[in-house]
Amino acid sequence: MVLASDNTPLTIQARALVQNLREGIADKIRTVMGQGPETALVVALLVGDRSGITEVQEEALRAAGLAHILAISGLHMALFAGGAFGAVLLLLSLFQPLALRWPIHKWAAATALCAAVGYLLISGAAVATQRSFVMIGLVFLGVLVGRRGLTLRSVALAGFLLLLISPERLFFPGFQMSFSAVICLVAVYELWRSRDKESWKKDVRVGLLPRIFASLGKWSFGLLVTAVVAGLATGIVGAHHFGRIAPFGVVGNMLGMPVFSLLVMPMGVLALILMPFGLAAIPLAFMSIGISWLLDISEFTAALGGDTGTVGNLSALPTLFLISALFLVLLVPGRWRLFSAAPFALAILLIFLSRPPDIQIASSGSRVAARDENGFLNLSVNRSSFVTELWLQKEGVSVSAIKSRKMKSPQRNCDQSGCVIRAHAPVDQLPNGQNVEVPVSIAFPRHADALFQDCQFADLIVTDLIVPDGCRAAIVIDAETRARRGAVSIWLSAQATARDDKLPDKQQHTAETGNQKIDGTDRRDTQAATTIVSKMIFAIPEAPRPWHQIGEMTRANLTSKAK
Repeated sequence: MVLASDNTPLTIQARALVQNLREGIADKIRTVMGQGPETALVVALLVGDRSGITEVQEEALRAAGLAHILAISGLHMALFAGGAFGAVLLLLSLFQPLALRWPIHKWAAATALCAAVGYLLISGAAVATQRSFVMIGLVFLGVLVGRRGLTLRSVALAGFLLLLISPERLFFPGFQMSFSAVICLVAVYELWRSRDKESWKKDVRVGLLPRIFASLGKWSFGLLVTAVVAGLATGIVGAHHFGRIAPFGVVGNMLGMPVFSLLVMPMGVLALILMPFGLAAIPLAFMSIGISWLLDISEFTAALGGDTGTVGNLSALPTLFLISALFLVLLVPGRWRLFSAAPFALAILLIFLSRPPDIQIASSGSRVAARDENGFLNLSVNRSSFVTELWLQKEGVSVSAIKSRKMKSPQRNCDQSGCVIRAHAPVDQLPNGQNVEVPVSIAFPRHADALFQDCQFADLIVTDLIVPDGCRAAIVIDAETRARRGAVSIWLSAQATARDDKLPDKQQHTAETGNQKIDGTDRRDTQAATTIVSKMIFAIPEAPRPWHQIGEMTRANLTSKAK
């Protein structure tokens, strides 16, 4: 049998070559270091493969504010390419004829640019890595042409190039966190540089020891400023996307970043250089020591905060106003910075006015979350899933508390015919002086007989059955509705209503039989706070977006083409 020649495009062949190189480096690291938590982090830092990192390690790093070391970004690229620049410049400066006659700093910049390209390829070229490569490339190109490259213009140019290639990256959390941090840091150090120029004085001769302490103090202060500014910028975006922050991130960065900058990454660069010669064992051993220290620091810092980092999701508008206020403080000169108070005040106001949903129903209808009489959002299932984690994230509750949020009777009652769930409005939504609340009843009938009964008494019905037109339920979410509109979030509010015949029969019955006695006192003559649905939002709007439309390529089409 004669095989046809390989017609694989050159781009795919180049990607396969790079991937094989990355896997080869990872295999050599595992062979030298063996299996362990340090090995997984070394592989992640050098070749961008994070598959070996356990969830516990990543969670500890995230709680300590050190998770950014896993995303190969500006710090990694600066240490790698900057180290190459410094090493080549030092080597060439040892030869006096070269140092005096030739622009060795440009040779070193060209070498560092090549090193940056190599690190971009072997690290996986993630979004943050691409951004840092563009910026470090502009810095070295500035050295080659005699211009300063690290400015806000270079940040804007890097963002423009990345968005020109893939515009959808604008909505990626990594893209937003990376660029918000870099914009703020460049702006801060621009202000710092301009202030240093204004307060410039002639050098004063001081002793060696004072100069060492002064340099250490300046470096420590710079590290503190970097940790605070970057943590603030990324914390706002992280709270919007993930509902959590790192409250002790400054502590984690102050303890961990010296180890990472002075030991881990320099040894990683040296290991990559010596690996082709079979001499990477020693730098990898030192790198492993530094990684173990980082893990200890992350566990210590994470233990300080516990679950305090879970804050709940910021909605889009408060996030936009907070970022705008931060940018105005750093980017606008002089007294114009005072205008940052306006978006900051609007953000705080919106944060206090906004609240998470009181009822969450998944698109499948099998997972439900509803608020109980104490205001806690409870789940109909005790198994963790992506959907339930998102619900708890919006609520500002740690995922570890999922088992304590399981619905119990009387909030949830089930039999063979179906289930009934009672959903209450938040406690702070109850009118003053109202002691009796009529909750919203949600029915999940499985049979036609149960559906007929639920139509008479339930406020909301979720079912896969065909619901008759005469159903008295206020809201019906059937299988067709969930397939067309997806999951649904519902907000409740309490409405003051006198206990008389104005209440529907089913709610009057609930108020009279279920809530007659509160704290041993008869409340028959008081008013009732009736729970009503104030807002309901489906995942897919009534007028679907283009990406919600069903495409021409379906599973049936794929099956027929495969045959």
